[in-house]
Formats: sequence, C-alpha cells, structure tokens
Amino acid sequence: MSGALLRVAAAVLFALALAGLFLSEPGQRFERNAGLWALYALRGNVSVPPEAIVIALDQKSTDWLAFHSGNFAHVSDSLPRCLPETTRSALERLRNVSDMPRGIHACLLDELGRRGARLVVFDILFSIETPDDEALAAAIRSAPPVVLFERIRDAVEQGVGRGTIVPPQRVRPRPIFAQAAAATSSFLVSAPSGNFVEGYVRHHLNFPELAALPETAAALYRGATATAPDGTGPAIRPIWLYGPPRTIPTWSLRDIFDRSSPRPLPDDLSRTAVFIGVSDPDFLGSKDHFKIPISDQRANDIGGVELGATAFLNILHGDVMRRPDRSVAAAIVFATLLTGALAAQFVGGWKGLGVVLGLGTLYGAGAFALFLGARIWPPFATPLFAGLPLLVTWALLARYAFARRMVTRLAPRQMAAQLLDRTEAASRALRTEAATVLYTDLVGSTELGDRLSPEAYSDVINHYYQRATEAVEAEGGMIVEFMGDGILAVFTESFTGRAHAAAGCAAARRLSQVMRESAEGSDAPPGGPQRLRMGIHTGIASTGGMGAAHRFNFKVLGDTVNTAARLEQLGKAFDDGVRDVILLSDPARVSSNLPDQVVECLGEFALRGKRDAMQIFRLLDQSTSPRIAS
Repeated sequence: MSGALLRVAAAVLFALALAGLFLSEPGQRFERNAGLWALYALRGNVSVPPEAIVIALDQKSTDWLAFHSGNFAHVSDSLPRCLPETTRSALERLRNVSDMPRGIHACLLDELGRRGARLVVFDILFSIETPDDEALAAAIRSAPPVVLFERIRDAVEQGVGRGTIVPPQRVRPRPIFAQAAAATSSFLVSAPSGNFVEGYVRHHLNFPELAALPETAAALYRGATATAPDGTGPAIRPIWLYGPPRTIPTWSLRDIFDRSSPRPLPDDLSRTAVFIGVSDPDFLGSKDHFKIPISDQRANDIGGVELGATAFLNILHGDVMRRPDRSVAAAIVFATLLTGALAAQFVGGWKGLGVVLGLGTLYGAGAFALFLGARIWPPFATPLFAGLPLLVTWALLARYAFARRMVTRLAPRQMAAQLLDRTEAASRALRTEAATVLYTDLVGSTELGDRLSPEAYSDVINHYYQRATEAVEAEGGMIVEFMGDGILAVFTESFTGRAHAAAGCAAARRLSQVMRESAEGSDAPPGGPQRLRMGIHTGIASTGGMGAAHRFNFKVLGDTVNTAARLEQLGKAFDDGVRDVILLSDPARVSSNLPDQVVECLGEFALRGKRDAMQIFRLLDQSTSPRIAS
C-alpha cells in the first residue's frame, strides 16, 4: 500500500473511532456533560417568559416554620387563620422538607387563589394518607386549576432466575386529591413491556427530556381539556434551559407567608402558572432526582420543579430544543474529523495546522449558531473537545516528522539527530577530535558534462552521490558536503569509533567496488564507466555547525581536511586511465592498521601548501587486492 493510501486509511480509521465514541454510552454522556454544558455556557442566560414562576420548598423555609410554629401571629398574616390544628402540632416536629404537612400546602393554595393564579402545578407526590388530607383536598377544589404529580415506578425483575419482568407501574395521588384536581400527570414515560423505564429512557430518548406533566399544564393554561396519560407516554420534548438554577423567577415558601420578607410574592398572578416543589441548591438532601440535561454537580442543582416550569414555558412558546438523529449526528462527526485528519496528513506544515484550527473554529461557530438560532443540539464535545486536540497534535507531529525528514536529508544522519535532540547552542558547538577525512572526485566529470544533456549529467552525478552516501554510511561515516563532482566525508572518533581510519579506508574501497559493479549492471548511468580519485588522511579536525547566526551548516574544518584534498589532487599523477586512485597518508595507514598486501608505498611527497614532505601510499581497490574486513 502506498504512503498516500496509508495516510487516507489512517484518517478514515481516526474519524470512525471518534464517531464510534460519539455513538457509545460514554460518548453520549460526554456530549451531555461537556458538550451541552459548553453550549449553554457560551449562550449564557436568555430572557425567561413571564408565564411561570416557582415556589421553592427549601430548608430555610422549613426551619422558619418550625421555629415560629408556636406563634405565627408575630410573623405572618395568613398562616394563623388558615392552619389546621393538626398542622400546628406537626410543625413543632418538622425537620425536613419532605415532612412538610399538607396543611401548609392548603394554606399556600388559598394564598395563590387570593392572588388569582391561573394554574398551580405540584411537583409533589401526595400518595400517602395524612391527617391534613381533607384540608388540602378542600383547598384544591376551591383553588385555581391544579395539576398533581404522579410517578411511574421502574420496571423490576423478579423470580429465582430474575427472568420475570414486572412492567412499570403508575403511582397516583390519593383518590381524594386526584378527584379534586384538574389533572394528574407524570414526568417520566412508561416503557414497553420487557424494558426498564430507566434503561429505556437513557438509551432511546436521549436526555434532556420531560414528558406529560408540562404538556398537561400547557393545555390547561391555554384553556384546553387536559387528557389523562394512558401509560404509553406522550410526545417527548427536549428541554431548552433558560439559565442556571433559579433562572425561573423563584420565591421561597417563607417569602409567601413572612410579612417581613424583602421579596413578597406579586399580588396579581392572573397570567401566571405557579410550580410548587423542592428547589434548594444550598441543601444536598433536597435536590430532585429526575434526569436532567447535564449530569454534573452544577446542573444537578436544577430541581425537577424548575425543569417542569422550564418545559412548560418551552411548550407554551415553542422553545423546543431539537437534536439530530444519532446516526446523522455520527455522520457529521465522521465527516468533520475525516476532513481535519486529511488536512493534517496532506496539507502539512503550519498550513495544515491552520486548516485544522480553522476547521475547528468554523465547526464550533456553526454548531453554536445552530444551537443559539435554531435551538438544535449538534455534536459538540466529541469533535471539538476530543477530536480537535487530537488533530492539532496530529498536525504538529506531521510537521515534526516532515521537519525531521528534511533535516536528515540536509545534514548527515548523526548530525541531524544532534540538531533535533539538543538545544541550538549545543547543536552548533564545535567538537575537536581525532578523525579520518575522505575526499573523492569523479574523474572526467567536466568532459562528461560537456557531451551529455543536463538531465543525463544529473543522473550520473546523483548516481555517484547515492553510491558514495551508501558506502560511507555503511562504515559509520558522514557525508559532510556534496561539491559538484567532489564529496567530503568524515569518520570521527565520537561517531564512528576508534577504528575510524580503518572505516574510512573500507568506505573508499567499498565505493570503488560498487561504482564498478553498477557500471556493468542494468541500472548503469549514461556516459559509460566512471573512475574515482580519493584522498584519505587521519588527524585532528573540528566538526559542528558553522555559518551565520540565523543560518548555518554542518562543517568539518582543519588541516586534516586540507591534506585529504591535496592527496586527492596528487592522485592525478598516478592515474593510468583504468583504475581508481586511492591515496593514503602515512598517519591514515598507521591508524588503519592495514595489511601490507593492500597498500603500495609511493614514496615521500611535498603536498601543496605543506611545509614538510609526507610519505604517501596507494590503497589498492577490491579488484587488485584481498578483501579487507571492515
């Protein structure tokens, strides 16, 4: 498989993996808890329609009632005249919101009726008999239309093998209340036989959702006849939250009855539906357990009664949030992340990173615009919070890989590793050490360039460069510079080892052999066989980055380099037009510990620019001497 196909396959697999994550249950929780929360946070609070308020049953009100239970006349105008005696005695023992006597609810209904409330909705299950039931029933009959809450119990498994499923069951208010109320309704829908309500709702209805109670309340508010739920569940409507807890105008129970309250309830409630239930963000024990849009600590502060009021306003004003079908949403995730992955793979560099970031920005802006303008909840957390960081990392890694490939092409492999793995200062630091320098030249290259086309001549030179690089690197050396038809290579003690002189000689003989063999093969370059002149010298050299502050190259400098170049030039005097010429200085011969049969002593020569004469040897190539173990 080609590199391009592999990159496309990697992009497809990446996008499929993230789409699969989106479809999974953990992915859906991630979308609710992170994606939906982020969309709501970006949106901020929005204007709340005025048709609904919440009366919160909170712990502070409970404590206030218990504290003043002996003498309400000092703090309240309405409670002394409406509370039954049974309620007064119960208030002395009141500790928790859940134990609120129903006489308090009866007084609350009387007060709301006096203010002309249009509708009252209780998020309280009145299913157990208490001494105050007659008082509450009478208040319900004389109050504005009242909607009472009922509950659908989850389906359960029974039997020895736990294979018998008891279908969900409706738990309704006591008949005395249900007959007096305008309607009773539930928050949850029932599920088909064989499914658990909780599991069914979680896996098939995609929270956030509320069902019958807000629908029933909206119908009554409009003056329509409420239809009792039939157990199959009404239409499911996602919730469009207006803001965090207490965004719906909320009064505590104490505000209603305490004459000194700084925030009294409005006198005119003729256009208002009043929702009554537990709502106490400051008290953990009073939070509602109904499933809500965002399952984290902040969202859990939104009680079910406030969610009911929110859903009621949604239905009344058409503020319904929609969510694409899950398969469609997964396709959106796949297409978006596939585009980003392909950009990271094929555009490359900073452009690729810019495309990835631009795509993420455009997608985020588009998703938020859909959420804000059309109230559509698109995939958000998976593509932006999971996919985008991975794509940015991918683009950066792709750029790093590209840069690493370029550096290894522009510098010797050992030096490239040093440039990439060290600081700039450390990479440029010169190293002075024992080294063997190999200087090569392609014989007759000028004449060859004159009779060949530029393309053919380039093929010859590149063929020579390729074979030289392979031969030098095979022996642990580094090609430092390509200079027209010449090549400068170095074998240092730090990179090649102490046998750097033997390695330099072995590389020269290897290059001579492969150039001769390739000239006889099917892939021979144009122009016929080429011969080489090479000079090898061992001494002290400095290696490292050299050049301007903003641009430098890897170089090797010193007399050792100059001497190797002079040896290559001296080779012209020994060119017989048939064999390669490899001249070796005496320090290189001694350091390489070569056997006598592979070297030929040529005598002492005064090299140009050198004060003292030097003994020079000819290194015999593979065709005229035994093979040397490298």
